[in-house]
Amino acid sequence: MMVADLKTGGLVLHVLLCAALWYSVFCRAVREDKHVKVVVRLAFALLGTAALCAMVAPLVWGWRPDPVTLLLVLSMVVVQFVTAAYWRGGVPQQYIHQTGGGK
Repeated sequence: MMVADLKTGGLVLHVLLCAALWYSVFCRAVREDKHVKVVVRLAFALLGTAALCAMVAPLVWGWRPDPVTLLLVLSMVVVQFVTAAYWRGGVPQQYIHQTGGGK
């Protein structure tokens, strides 16, 4: 019974972490526009898509997360939330196309 509880808890944790990861990408995506470098937009689109796929994988494909996967998704969520401070004022300058004679 305890093993089943750990598997269920791990599955719930996985889904919650994937939802948090997707939400962190969404919060950045709503600030992006045509001035944001394409590679940055693609990177966040890929991360958001991966989060959504991973979130539904247990239901659609019967896949179950292992501890390494949980740690990896947790670390991505932590990175996203720690770096959220850099997005408070909008898209970080390093991610915006530089035009004209600027740096």
